[in-house]
Amino acid sequence: IEAGSLEKVNHIQAMATLKMEFTPGIPQSGVEKFVQDFENILQKYRMTHLRESVDGRERLVKILIRAARPLELQEMLREEV
Repeated sequence: IEAGSLEKVNHIQAMATLKMEFTPGIPQSGVEKFVQDFENILQKYRMTHLRESVDGRERLVKILIRAARPLELQEMLREEV
């Protein structure tokens, strides 16, 4: 396996683990942790360049929506975007 292929698999796996935690009563803390986890993944796998193009930004938004919790929030976000 080539190094680039392995890194791609690793960042896909990392994004798949990204989930917003539902924190009743203090939803802001769950959102802050979620955004920080997302940012950490972008930095670790050198994906920040995705912000520079429309296609890249659309891809990042889709990743964030898939990770949003609760599912009602995810559905609402899909309808809005």
